[in-house]
Amino acid sequence: MPAHHFISYSATDAQDFVLKLADDLQAGPPAFPVWIFPRDLHAGDWDAQIDDAIRTCDSLIFVMTRDSVRDNSNCKIEWTAALKYKKPILLVRLHPVDAPFRLGSRQWIDFTRDYNAALAKLRKDLQYLHSPQGELQALRYRLLDAERDLDRATDATERTRIQADIEQLRAQIAEQERIVADPDAAARATDARIRAGIEREREPAERVRTTTKFINPPPLTAPRYFQDRHTENRFIADFLRDESKRLLTISGRAGIGKTAMICRILKSLESGHLPDDLGELRVDGIVYLSAVGTRTIRFAHLFEDLGKLLPAETARELDALYRDPKISTRQKMIALLEKFPRGLVLVLLDNFESVMDVSECCLTDAELDEALRALLDAPHHAVKIILTTRIPPRDLQLYHSGAQAYLPVDTGLESSYAKQLLRALDADGKVGLRDADDARLDLAVTRTRGFPRALEALYGILAADRYTMLDEIL
Repeated sequence: MPAHHFISYSATDAQDFVLKLADDLQAGPPAFPVWIFPRDLHAGDWDAQIDDAIRTCDSLIFVMTRDSVRDNSNCKIEWTAALKYKKPILLVRLHPVDAPFRLGSRQWIDFTRDYNAALAKLRKDLQYLHSPQGELQALRYRLLDAERDLDRATDATERTRIQADIEQLRAQIAEQERIVADPDAAARATDARIRAGIEREREPAERVRTTTKFINPPPLTAPRYFQDRHTENRFIADFLRDESKRLLTISGRAGIGKTAMICRILKSLESGHLPDDLGELRVDGIVYLSAVGTRTIRFAHLFEDLGKLLPAETARELDALYRDPKISTRQKMIALLEKFPRGLVLVLLDNFESVMDVSECCLTDAELDEALRALLDAPHHAVKIILTTRIPPRDLQLYHSGAQAYLPVDTGLESSYAKQLLRALDADGKVGLRDADDARLDLAVTRTRGFPRALEALYGILAADRYTMLDEIL
């Protein structure tokens, strides 16, 4: 469904006009969906609905009347929100008034005379929004807004954020100007970047200079600002060194950092050592499977990818065995595990809840369930499996529990580490986190509960929107 256009107006002196304008825009041709107060409100929080309607709109149409351009008009709150959400703003002039200062760079459509001619112009401008030229004009308007705000900014942090926004807008404008000047060349360049990205994704693991062979890209690269989890890291190191343990379940809610934590450890192990001075550990191979990666969690993928760590002739023999319908999944898995009599081979099954019935805490994939149970009770082998999941697989955990380890990750980062993470995210100090006092950062940690993804989201909001300040979010 196409996005709507939000009409901001004062009901005091423009209600009849806006109702007619909304009906005419929606009637077409072409038809433009619109959102107006109060017609499109539902039961519930009105402020939240209005904010959501602006956040998701295609553009905001501001109807300028004597009442709507006043400083205390609700319209100012609405078009200010549109600026915050980086939405195009179209000005409709119903009364002979000037645009608000911050919108003064924009042209307006004059409805004070010929309604039908002005409506036709508005339709044309709405269509123009999504053309390359329209997108370029919207970027130029945003640049003018930012430059005007920079001239009047007095706070050092605010000036830094505005300057960063200006630099980004200038780069986007330069790129959009190239698209407008030669759209065919721009399309070819985009295709080339996509193909290059695909080739990087397909690049075989053997090309990476490590001491360990790994299969498939990891589902996540741990960020440079990774903090803490020292207790959990030691637990994982103990699991890896304990020959009696074969399966580790790491569980915790979304955004708490399970995948980043284990991927950081596995990445370090590719070079033969554990992070955080936990010592050396040689690993012969690592297989990455993930619900959100290039290879999903299936027994077929598990079997095939472990086979890639073996000599080619052995892998061919196992492939023939796998294709034999008379041989059970358990027999296939045990035959595979027998090919790993020594050393250490690790498999990460990330987002394991994707193959579970979360209401019953059990696997929905019977083949995979049988294979994992075989891993747990098979004769000696060198394969260990690590699961990351939001929901622990209780049914599986009860099977040969002595061969398993369980690591719940149920708390966020400690305050000191969470604050270090926030400051590291804002390394250049552009959003005010690096130089914020401890009291404000402590409140940020409390509000996010120290969850890494929530901390990243806090930074992301501030980085993407210079109109939002830390104190406002808190």
